[in-house]
Amino acid sequence: MSNETEYINLKDKVVIISGGSQGIGKSMVEEFSKQKSKVFFIDIDADGAKKVIENLSQTDATVPIFYQCNIKDKKKLNKIINEIGTSNNCIDILINNAANDQRHKIDEVDEEYWQDRLDVNLNHAFFATQASVKYLKKSKYPSVINFSSVSWHVGVKNLIAYQTAKSGIHGLTKGLARELGEFRIRVNAIVPGWIMTERQLKLWINDETNKLIDDSQCLPDRIYPVDVAKLALFLASPDSKMMTSQFYKIDGGWMN
Repeated sequence: MSNETEYINLKDKVVIISGGSQGIGKSMVEEFSKQKSKVFFIDIDADGAKKVIENLSQTDATVPIFYQCNIKDKKKLNKIINEIGTSNNCIDILINNAANDQRHKIDEVDEEYWQDRLDVNLNHAFFATQASVKYLKKSKYPSVINFSSVSWHVGVKNLIAYQTAKSGIHGLTKGLARELGEFRIRVNAIVPGWIMTERQLKLWINDETNKLIDDSQCLPDRIYPVDVAKLALFLASPDSKMMTSQFYKIDGGWMN
């Protein structure tokens, strides 16, 4: 017997996911495709996207559609969203996931780098939502899911630009939820802890960081991208239809 939750109301729903070629985004593409949603994902990484599509093509999941785009390119991002919204006559779920937690020392940050980090980790979430609103209004249960991080709550070294952007996601989520609520558009944010993505495992997970995780989390287990994706399924579904303007931590109890 499968322990997978089936969200029948997500079948055929139009889902847009930014940053879907790897990490958490990849898992969300996979999980929504398993629910038979119409998944469209946006990423700069075409090679990674190709692998995602090839793998899903060998299952009974729906096959997602990929759009290559640097999410800093607001004009192209807007064009893609309008194309998806127009061709499907609505957008049901928008997931603003794309981000990059590149490490940096404070004395290495110049104005250009600072702006780049805001564009990568914050600004696209606003502009993607702005472009999607007229299509979200056509959905019965529209949902926007943003992505923040526990890092700005707990304070982590060498991430000041990233943490500044991710703290901005909270203000953005609150503001959008208030402005769009009259149209029954829900806006929430997922706040991940230290997630065991391929990137994290390759670059930063070692004995020292494992000890930090063990000392910080209430739970001894590690959190994987699929765990986050399953939370996104719930927030996208009508099961959470009266939940908005909230921040859902999935951090093993780090912020307890």
